Parts: sequence; structure tokens; C-alpha cells
Amino acid sequence: MQNQLFADLPPEDRKRYLSDNCDRVEEMEYLKPYESEELNQLKDSYTDVSIQIAKLEAEKKKANDAINLTLKELKGKAGLTLLFLRNKAEQVTESCYMFFDADAKLVGYYNADGKLVSSRPMRPGENQQTVFAVTRAEGLKTGTND
Repeated sequence: MQNQLFADLPPEDRKRYLSDNCDRVEEMEYLKPYESEELNQLKDSYTDVSIQIAKLEAEKKKANDAINLTLKELKGKAGLTLLFLRNKAEQVTESCYMFFDADAKLVGYYNADGKLVSSRPMRPGENQQTVFAVTRAEGLKTGTND
């Protein structure tokens, strides 16, 4: 079979000649090759679209990085807050004042507000009375009174 029929006729007459001389007309799908000019236009279009995609992906990455950083900070705060809620307390490091109770054989730790934050049994060697313990036991003040 020939590669092309009625090549010498103009395109509008060629279609009529093909229809008049064929055995049957059917609809079918096939790959129609592009002309070189159409192919160059498609390549240019693809290049433009690819450049736009690359720009948008760069912007998306920048935005995602910013969002991820913010999310990381917020998740850290949320985790810390959840820990405080779960413990119903906050972990702090501050000066505490130790007092011995020789009668009860206990040691108490008090914060700057005067609240008991911890207590434990006395260890060996801690049950010796100090001058401060004696004055507290007698109800006397610590040298600043008359």
C-alpha cells in the first residue's frame, strides 16, 4: 500500500476524493505525528511549564519549611504544657532551705515561699542538734530580737 494517496490534490479536495473512493468510513484512534513546527511549539510550551513548576515547587518548599518550623515549635510547647498538666506541677531548680525535726526524725525542704516541697527520713549523722535547732525548739528567735 502507498504511504499517501492523492498527494497532488489540495487538502479540501483530497478529503472528498478519499471519501468517494474508499470502501467504508470508520472512526478510529491512532497517533498522528506532529509537524516539525508543531513539535517545536510543544517543546517550548513544555519548557515554560517546567520552569513554572520548578518555581512553584521552590516556593512550596520554602513555605513548607517555614510551616514545619512553626509546627515543631508549637508541638514542643504543647508537649511541655501537656507534661505540666499531667504532673500538675512544673520542674524548677531553686534554693531550698533544709530543716531537721529531731523529734519526728525527719528532714524538710522549704522553698523561698516557706512551703514544704520535700521531706525525707533523717540519715545517720543528721540527728545531731545544732544551735539553730535548739533555739527553734525553745521558741526563741534567731538573734535579731531584743
